[in-house]
Amino acid sequence: MAEEEAASTSPGKDELRRLIVAAGEELRAARAGGDSGAGADVLARLLDLKQRYEALTGEEFRTKSVKRSRKEAAASGAAPSAAQPNPNPPKRAKQAKVDLGRFTPAADPMQLPPPASSFPPWAPRDFFRFEVLHTSRKPGSRARVGRIHTPHGVIETPCFVPVGTNGALKAVDEAQGREAGTQL
Repeated sequence: MAEEEAASTSPGKDELRRLIVAAGEELRAARAGGDSGAGADVLARLLDLKQRYEALTGEEFRTKSVKRSRKEAAASGAAPSAAQPNPNPPKRAKQAKVDLGRFTPAADPMQLPPPASSFPPWAPRDFFRFEVLHTSRKPGSRARVGRIHTPHGVIETPCFVPVGTNGALKAVDEAQGREAGTQL
């Protein structure tokens, strides 16, 4: 008698599938909300439902993917049911052809480039500038410290010093260096 009551009140295979899917959605919502306490309760209920499903059917619960259901239908030779999506979805609509007449014709590779006078003249741009903060007072030195202003921000520059190493100046003696006005 108790077994008959349990059998009549226990959900069937389809009902268990529906409950498992609903519990899975509830668990995802709880995890997204950040509530770990409710998530643990829902997870325990979901695992219990999956165990009951396995005991009832003898197989592990797995959601059916569209690919798997199409393969099963093709293997059995059955026509796709109304519940399954269209096995051959409509293709994307083709785009209109591009009007090639609106483009300029291809340039002749043997044609000479345009003259320099056809380009706009050089004009200083206010968004790129160099500001000198300090210049060295040492005789013969051109070292300076400044700022480079760009559209991306300001760059603080270190000392810019034209330098020649002794290795590069091996062939220059002191007299030639003094004549050139350089400081070694």
